[in-house]
Amino acid sequence: MIRKYNRLGAPSLPASTLPAQPPHIAQPQVSLPQVLLTSSAAGIISAAVMSVAMNVMFHLLPAWQQYALPPRQITRVLTRRVGAGELVETRRREWAAAALGHFGYSVFSAFLYTLSLAPIRSHPLVKGLLGGLLLYTGSYQGWIPALRVLPPAAQQPPQRVALMVLAHLIWGSVTALTVDRMLRWTRHGG
Repeated sequence: MIRKYNRLGAPSLPASTLPAQPPHIAQPQVSLPQVLLTSSAAGIISAAVMSVAMNVMFHLLPAWQQYALPPRQITRVLTRRVGAGELVETRRREWAAAALGHFGYSVFSAFLYTLSLAPIRSHPLVKGLLGGLLLYTGSYQGWIPALRVLPPAAQQPPQRVALMVLAHLIWGSVTALTVDRMLRWTRHGG
C-alpha cells in the first residue's frame, strides 16, 4: 500500500473521507431572493403571532402596568426625536406606525436569523429560542436603552420584562419553524 503525504508530512486522506464543511454548518442551497422571501414571510408571520401573544399577556398584567407596550413607546419616542411627531398625533396613527415599525423590524430580524442561525445544524426550536433571546437582549438590553429610547429592563416592572422575554421566545420559535419549513420546501423543489 502506497501512502501519500501532504506538504506538512502528514498522511493525506482521500477526498471522499473528508467532510465538505464543518458538521454543524449546513450547505447553503438557496439564493438571495429565496432568503429574502423566506425571511420576509417568517418575519411577518412571527410578528403577527408575537403581537397576538403580547396582547393576551398584556391583559394579564396588573392594571397599573397596562400602559403602552414597547412597540408603541418606541414609535412615540423615535417619531418625536426625528421631528415627525405629527405622524402619530392620533391613537390610530400611532398604532399604525407602531405596527409598521414592529413588522418591519421583525422582517429585518428574520433576515439576520436566516443568514446567521438557520444554517446551523440544530433543531429549529433550539435555534429559535436562541434567536429570540438574542433579539430581546440586543434590543431591550442593547440599542434601545443605549439610544435612551426606553430604560433598561432592570428599571422595568418584572412582569412586563417577563412578557417581553416570553414574546421574543415566541417570535424566535415561530421564525425558526417558518424559516426551516420554507427552506426545506425550497431545497426539495416544492
